[in-house]
Amino acid sequence: MSKKSRPKPEFKLNLGCGKDVREGYENIDIRDLPGTIKADVRDLPYPEGSCDEILAMDILEHISHEETLATVAHWLSKLKSGGVLKIQSPCLPMICAYIMSSSNPDQIHNGIKLLFGNQDYADNTHRTALHPELFHRMLVMDLCVPEENIAFNTEFGTNVRVLIKKP
Repeated sequence: MSKKSRPKPEFKLNLGCGKDVREGYENIDIRDLPGTIKADVRDLPYPEGSCDEILAMDILEHISHEETLATVAHWLSKLKSGGVLKIQSPCLPMICAYIMSSSNPDQIHNGIKLLFGNQDYADNTHRTALHPELFHRMLVMDLCVPEENIAFNTEFGTNVRVLIKKP
């Protein structure tokens, strides 16, 4: 009688999750929160090529624009071949258009919060925002991600979503 091998469950990370703890993911945050692993997303404690999926929703903007390239390269290094990195971040051109098109002080204030974060605790400050064209160029030119492995979606209000499949 031969033993059937079970398919290995996918190994997925949810970076900078805050209170958005998701089942089936290793939920990681800089703060010590229930259901999370406390870690810095710029230095993940996992072997290279070990992850099937990395979810980075509303976290990249909390990292200095000077560290964006190195951070995304680090995340990509953790993915298996064919693994997927999903990023959501404030979209600089969309936020600027939102602010510039408004004369309502509340909307302008909301736009400023979108750019700089709520700042209700020390790590909730935005240090960058994505510009889709510049981010695309960085992925292709600096990180050598094939164009066909990158998809942008700007249909999420003032956010941009980026899906990157590791070759």
